[in-house]
Amino acid sequence: MKLSKIIITAIVLILITPISSSQLTVNVQISPSTLLPGDVADCVLTITNPTTKQIKVTGIDFIPSGIRVSPNSISEIGILSAGSSHEIPFAITTENPGRHTVEAKIYTTNGTISRLIMLNVEDRSPKILLVNPLVLNEVNTLRFKVVNTVSSISEVQVEALFDAEPRIVELTDLTSEGHFEYLPVSDTSEGADNILQFEISYYNGNNFHQVIDTVYPTYRESKGIVINSSVPYQSVNIKDVIPLNVKVSNLREDSIYSVKVTAFIDDSDKKTKEISTINTMKDSMVSFKFSPNNIDLNKIKIEVKYRDKFNNEYTVAEEVEITVLDEKPITISNIDTERKKDTITISGDISNIGKSTAYNVLLFMEFQGKTKTFYLGTIDSSDFDSFEFEFTDRWTANGTNPNLYSNSNLNSGLDISNKEMRAFLTVSWNNELGEKAEITQGIDVEPSATFQPAHSENLIYVGAAIAVFIIALVAFIWIKSR
Repeated sequence: MKLSKIIITAIVLILITPISSSQLTVNVQISPSTLLPGDVADCVLTITNPTTKQIKVTGIDFIPSGIRVSPNSISEIGILSAGSSHEIPFAITTENPGRHTVEAKIYTTNGTISRLIMLNVEDRSPKILLVNPLVLNEVNTLRFKVVNTVSSISEVQVEALFDAEPRIVELTDLTSEGHFEYLPVSDTSEGADNILQFEISYYNGNNFHQVIDTVYPTYRESKGIVINSSVPYQSVNIKDVIPLNVKVSNLREDSIYSVKVTAFIDDSDKKTKEISTINTMKDSMVSFKFSPNNIDLNKIKIEVKYRDKFNNEYTVAEEVEITVLDEKPITISNIDTERKKDTITISGDISNIGKSTAYNVLLFMEFQGKTKTFYLGTIDSSDFDSFEFEFTDRWTANGTNPNLYSNSNLNSGLDISNKEMRAFLTVSWNNELGEKAEITQGIDVEPSATFQPAHSENLIYVGAAIAVFIIALVAFIWIKSR
């Protein structure tokens, strides 16, 4: 019954013809004061005897026009003493909007009194008025009012005929505002998908009514969230550590929850941080550290997943590019070797040319079968530290080694500096992620000049010169003796 679900404003006009003070007076009360089609009004007809004599009422007839009255006839009302009143209840049932009349005839021993009751029933539907526009793909607080001129209605309930929380909202009166939590995901280009329907239930007196109202909201596009990712450098050394800052800004008109920010260069090295809540028009920052291992261009992928109040999940992603140089952040420089008798001192600098701090810097120097260590500790970015190792040259300490410096060894291509006269320095450290790295560099140590052998050609020339000199000397002595 569509008509029974339409709220109607009924203006009840009761016309009572004046009577003389010697007769009875009649008054009619109707509740509710505003009637709707299909309503049953509880009515009371009050007969009062304002005279000083008693009057006998023998009966009452109700003659309706377009409506129903129950009962339509009452007999044997009785005697009204002077100044007394008598109430007769009856009911009026309205069916159709429009003007309707009921004529009440009151029969007394003194004559008949006729009273005309006029009812004007109007057709007016209650409407849902949305207080605010809606934003797509966000949890909206849908605020509304029920607009109607029928002031007698009560116990108003509004049910959302779509997916909303709560499903039903009760209003204390028509001046109060209600609200639903609602996530519109429809495409606004599809007209039918834009509509919202509400079922309004209420009482008018003892009469229950329901009406469905259709609303066409105004929708706006969501601004969503914005990811702002940044690295402080465009390039980084391999095994170095670079920070990545990710700021998540919530431009939505609702809060977001369980925000998971994941950053990774490859699937094997994913880092995730979680933010519990970001309120509307607020932002939050998280930071990561990465140590890229692939030379040349690397892409750091950022993925942000979050949930709305209804636990729906959303994903936003972007990328940051960083170039990885084929050089480690720790370098060995300014190598110097010094020989004093049989002692060799090797010194130099360990520099951090990277962008992050190097921890637990440890040096291993290997020379002539011996290994020594030196702990430097921490070296900050763009800083350096020095080292010095002292070794005893076992060849000068123990005397000449003819096998090492023999002509046969030299002629056979034996490289002394790459064998016993070369030191190896290994530097190990931990980066800011705790990852261990190391470099190794060879250091040539010049042999002592005392043990530098001459070339075989030079020995031949020197021997020939000595032989010539001896022959010349013998010849000179022989000539003098003659």
